[in-house]
Amino acid sequence: MVADRIKQLGGTPNFNPPHLQSRIAALNDCEGDFAKRVAANLTAEEAVIAYSQDLIGFFAKNHELSCAMPQHMIRDEEAHTSDMQDILDAYFG
Repeated sequence: MVADRIKQLGGTPNFNPPHLQSRIAALNDCEGDFAKRVAANLTAEEAVIAYSQDLIGFFAKNHELSCAMPQHMIRDEEAHTSDMQDILDAYFG
């Protein structure tokens, strides 16, 4: 969805930005601990929500279509955070 919008605006999506690799490595640094991994994923989901909210603020006045995309992403990420929290709650009983 993001890549399509970047193309519509005349840009070229970058599917391998350098900072992405460091974030992936952080998720793999859980030493096989299930709860740590789920908690790390929950934190990542929350970060995406916060970033998407910033994007909405940036696009709100001038780019309605660009603004709709992070709104959609937030709905997805909120569902993911709820799933992650449910998993943690069930795991810790």
